[in-house]
Amino acid sequence: MKLRIAITLTLLICGLFGSGILYGQQLNRQIDKSQKEAILISPFRTAKGMYNRIASQKRIRPQFLTMIDSVRRVFPNDTILLVEGYHFVYLDAPANYIQIQFGDNLFSRSVDFQTMKYKTKTESLSILHDDYLRIDVGYIYKLREEISTGDNWNVILQKYGTDKCDDGEHTFFTCIYPDGKIISMYMRCWLI
Repeated sequence: MKLRIAITLTLLICGLFGSGILYGQQLNRQIDKSQKEAILISPFRTAKGMYNRIASQKRIRPQFLTMIDSVRRVFPNDTILLVEGYHFVYLDAPANYIQIQFGDNLFSRSVDFQTMKYKTKTESLSILHDDYLRIDVGYIYKLREEISTGDNWNVILQKYGTDKCDDGEHTFFTCIYPDGKIISMYMRCWLI
């Protein structure tokens, strides 16, 4: 009897863990597909060079998809904004910063270039709202406003930015809706 309970518990735990892995793999494929679609519709010439970078990101993205899964379970009615930024100098490298925004929460993961390891922090957007030096907060507020108006927020990219710049980031903004729909946008240099 004890052996039967132990086997049942083991199978249950493995099943739950396995379903989380399957969910992460499926979500990773959906995000990858959405970002490739964003490249295809982008009017920016620099977008086409991002295929290798998103392939690199697809390999490391599972490291933080469990957090997105947890957020979706705890806040099932929230739209999640995933931001993956790539430094313009490093070719074929994964994102040097990742942000996950939901509700008033901003979870950030960025590379510390001295140690070459990710550092992580969690912040409140309402506290950051007045921090005008944080341009990433400006992006989030602008996109949240646009996303709330409908599904075409990722179509007219020239109203947000340009690719006529010498530096800046390559950034993918991926919106994960409560119904499971995923829409991405590629941006080179913001104008806000």
